[in-house]
Amino acid sequence: MSSATDNSKKLKVFISYSRRDLEFADQLTAVLKLQDFDPIIDRVGIHAAEKWETRLSQLILAADIVVFVLSPDSAASEICGWEVEEAIKRGKQVIPILCRSLEGSQPHARLRDLNYIHFYAEPEMPGSGFGTGQVRLVEALSVDITWLREQTRLGELAERWDRRGQPNDLLVRGSELAGYQKWRDDKPGNAPALTPEQSNFLAASEEAQTARESTEAKRLEDMAQAQQKQAEALKAAELAHKEQAKAAKTLARRTFAGLIGAAVLVVVASGAGYFAYEQKNEARFQTKIATKEKKKSNDLLQIAKKEQRKAKKALDEFHINQSKYLARLATNQIKEGDYGTALALALEAMPDFASDDNQNNDRPYWQSAEVPLNIAMRNIREKKIFTLGNIGFSAVALFKGGKRFVTGSIGRVNIIWDTQTGKHLKMLESGGGHVESIALSKDETRIVAGLSDHTALI
Repeated sequence: MSSATDNSKKLKVFISYSRRDLEFADQLTAVLKLQDFDPIIDRVGIHAAEKWETRLSQLILAADIVVFVLSPDSAASEICGWEVEEAIKRGKQVIPILCRSLEGSQPHARLRDLNYIHFYAEPEMPGSGFGTGQVRLVEALSVDITWLREQTRLGELAERWDRRGQPNDLLVRGSELAGYQKWRDDKPGNAPALTPEQSNFLAASEEAQTARESTEAKRLEDMAQAQQKQAEALKAAELAHKEQAKAAKTLARRTFAGLIGAAVLVVVASGAGYFAYEQKNEARFQTKIATKEKKKSNDLLQIAKKEQRKAKKALDEFHINQSKYLARLATNQIKEGDYGTALALALEAMPDFASDDNQNNDRPYWQSAEVPLNIAMRNIREKKIFTLGNIGFSAVALFKGGKRFVTGSIGRVNIIWDTQTGKHLKMLESGGGHVESIALSKDETRIVAGLSDHTALI
């Protein structure tokens, strides 16, 4: 367990060499291990019918830096030349070391302008030899390991994204994207440049993040406009209520005055017959005015009720449009694979009569909101999230009873987990390739991992 954990923090060094220099390559591997590096070396012969490009490409991709063992044989080797091109294509820094004299041979064109490290005693270079070569190599490998490890992981993510058709759900987002942006800005001066694939992967991640933020901003803007219309409708209804109350008060006051005037006229008419006819006409006039005021009040009341109906209709339209919009957003999040956000949006689109929020109480039922709600619920099954540093998992197998499971990773580490506590019980190194599939034997005493270099590990 401790060995796997320590190796994940070491600088991974791919050794490129000719088969005729195998003995020197083995000695170099021992030196690198002693200096606390993690060497990667392919010691198996490559046959003509074998897809050696895929195998070596995966090994180079997993490495942080490449050491090229230069000799007359490796200078003339087509495979070694291909490894140099592949390393540069993957954005790996290449350090050439001379294990013996080139004897007039010309190295690969990409290596000619680089400084060589002599691991043999060259007469024209005093002090050269295997011991001083080790010292110079360790100094050359003393770069920012953390930065290089992140570049290696970014290269693996970019390669997987491109291999699977560049889907959005394999891009980095949120805090992980922000971390890579800062990592890119903090590039050390002696570190290799990003490859086009890595740059394209980050650019696509930034573009997708901007699109998500734009969609969210548009959603908030639409909701703000809808709420403003709701406020205007409520204000219109309040104004209509005030006009209704004012009209009713005026009607009551004038009606009362008219009745008092009519009573006084009747009393005067009974005591003074001379003015009876004129006072009777005045009473009729006051009654007529009172009738008109009552009709006006009724008309204002009808207008107020009409405004109330308009306000309620506007509010209902606002709520139903908001439900449609939230359901549409939830559907989009399902397409993006974000089922948690989709579930929250779909729930918000449904009425909630137990809520203290009047907006949820008044929201009408919208049947289409149930579709993304059910889809999101079916796709959310996680009870616990298992993470370990920056290790990405690529395969999983569950033990009987469900109390333990094993994961394989692109970081070449297999981990056995406790499903109850969320803790990892054991870590197993998977060798050279990434784990693409993993399975358990029938008695669950063996783990079988299928690796990206077309080999299996038990």
